Amino acid sequence: MLNKRSFMLGAASTLAASRVLAATACGLADAARTGDGRPQFADSADLSTWRSYLSQGFELSDGAMNWSVTLDSIQTLEAGGGNTRTEQFLLGFVNQDSEPIPSGLLRLRHGNGQSTLLHLTDAGGGTRQGLRAEFNLLR
Repeated sequence: MLNKRSFMLGAASTLAASRVLAATACGLADAARTGDGRPQFADSADLSTWRSYLSQGFELSDGAMNWSVTLDSIQTLEAGGGNTRTEQFLLGFVNQDSEPIPSGLLRLRHGNGQSTLLHLTDAGGGTRQGLRAEFNLLR
């Protein structure tokens, strides 16, 4: 279960990125799937969509620098109090470059042309080799 601080950070980043995500989704609304057959994460960032990108490479950008990362893990979380109206999960990314990646709102791009903004934080250890994005979606 996400603690209150993690939930608030995730909610704030989601609100900050919602306009960009909406614009991105409008631009990709022509097709329900990408050219490679995967669902579009810009339209629907739910757990089943992200599972189709597990072990895939992505590019992260903060506008000045770019990094190569891999979606390494997906951890599902149980909603508190038996709440079945939310879907909570963590995406784990591994940095493929030697340059550390800062925590914050970063653009995530896949090779199939999709991109979205994610709030990424250090997954622990302080090495910036592992990053995570937290999701708490209403169903």
